[in-house]
Amino acid sequence: MNDDGIVFSVFHRKRTISEVQLMHNVQEYKQVGERQDWLQDNFLVGTMSNIFLISFLKIIYFFISVLLFPFYLFFALH
Repeated sequence: MNDDGIVFSVFHRKRTISEVQLMHNVQEYKQVGERQDWLQDNFLVGTMSNIFLISFLKIIYFFISVLLFPFYLFFALH
């Protein structure tokens, strides 16, 4: 009721199935986007750094084995 004595009423109507489905789809779409953002920020960055680390270690191992192989042969043959 306002100052003039007029009563305002708000009519509530039930939502249709399509409106409920639309709201559900929008919420699901938002959640999928948030999940993809989280995965990209947390999982994929870690995976890329792990791939880089493994590649780096393989290169180091290769160079160490190439450098140490002559010494290995020398001691193995004597």
